[in-house]
Order: sequence, then structure tokens, then C-alpha cells
Amino acid sequence: MWIAHVGDSKAVLGRVPQAASVSPAEPPPSSASSCSSSTPAPLQCIQLTTDHTSVLAAERRRIEKAGGTIDSEGRVNGAINLTRSLGDRGLKPPLSARPDLARFVLRRPDQFLLLGSDGVWDAMSPAEAVEFVQRELGEQREQATLRPARAAQTEAATEFVVRRTCERLLRELVLMRAAKDNVTITLVLFEHPSE
Repeated sequence: MWIAHVGDSKAVLGRVPQAASVSPAEPPPSSASSCSSSTPAPLQCIQLTTDHTSVLAAERRRIEKAGGTIDSEGRVNGAINLTRSLGDRGLKPPLSARPDLARFVLRRPDQFLLLGSDGVWDAMSPAEAVEFVQRELGEQREQATLRPARAAQTEAATEFVVRRTCERLLRELVLMRAAKDNVTITLVLFEHPSE
């Protein structure tokens, strides 16, 4: 899987923890970081992106080399706390729309990929989001299995589960946690053929 990333949206992977999921010959990519949570979650949370902010030394150097300034609050030219953005044309340069590219090898223990805008992560940590999505997927799958099962309904049931999980996550973020910024999510489920 390739990820192109700009700004402060995040890509987070939900993976079943297994000693055998990462072989010693293939360590996890250096750009991936493990998310932490105050309560241990059954799924491991792996953040696949890094926010483009002036906290990163390489980003700070790039901004300054392009003639930009970073104020004491970390804002580029006193306007925005990001160093890369798809919008904000008036700040380019020194802002850049050039994405970081990273390749990640998906493995059987990988359950889902959650993509979210900054409003998601202002209201919920990546580990909390993985925990929430895992719990909701389980509950929604359980409800979907209570309906009469037919082979033709498998895709519709999966669509129902994903839609309901996303609706519940959005409700939690916007209504329960009062997210202040834009909230956009994409949930990608990985299907693994039976062994």
C-alpha cells in the first residue's frame, strides 16, 4: 500500500497484535509509529503518517530556506501551523503541497485503515479511534449476522457495517466530543481470503 500525505490528516492502521506479524528480517517502516493508549486495546494502533508542522526540524529548515518565517507559536509566516497543505495558495511558497510518500506492506493481521482530517484527531487520539472502530465493527457485524444470511447479501451486510461504524464515529466526534474543526473520515476494511 502506498500513502501520499500532506498536512495534518492522519492514516491509522488497526492490526491484530501477533509476535509473528512482523518478521525480524522485515522491521516496521521507520515512518510508522505505534500509537499509545491509556488502556490496552486488542488491536494495535499504527500511525502511518506524520503531521507536517514546524516542530519537525526538516520542515522548519525547508520553510526558512524558502524565505518563510516561523513565529514563537510555530505558525508559518504568522498564519498557519502547518508546513504543507493542499490549500492555502497565498502562503506558497514557503508552504508546499508536495506529499511525503511511504510504502507499507499489508499483512494478514491488518484489519482496517482509518483516514481522518485534523478535526478527528483534535477530539480523539489515534489509539482511541482504533479502539472505537474495532468495538463498533464488532457490534455492527453482530447485528448484521442477526439478519437472514444469503450469499448475495454479504456485500450489502459489509456496506451496512462500514456505514454504521462511520456514522457512530462521526456522532461520537461531533456530538459527544464537540469536535471544533472539520471532521472527515474514510474507513477501509481489509478482507483476507480464508486459509
